Amino acid sequence: MSGEQPPQVPDRDGGAGAQSNIGLVEEAQGQSAAALQSHQQALALFRELGHRDSEARATMNIGSPTSKPSRSSVN
Repeated sequence: MSGEQPPQVPDRDGGAGAQSNIGLVEEAQGQSAAALQSHQQALALFRELGHRDSEARATMNIGSPTSKPSRSSVN
């Protein structure tokens, strides 16, 4: 054994889930535009992977930040 590590294979499942979670955190922090972008990226990955249930959740998350008023418009 030479101690070399095998090449890393991207974990697309984990990456899609992580991107979705990032969107949820951004949404909780009031960063609606960033959250929307993260949810859209997660949706694209879930579609590539053929994960229909996760695709549905990502689609629901996309509606969430855009349906809330921004903090600047709430008095």
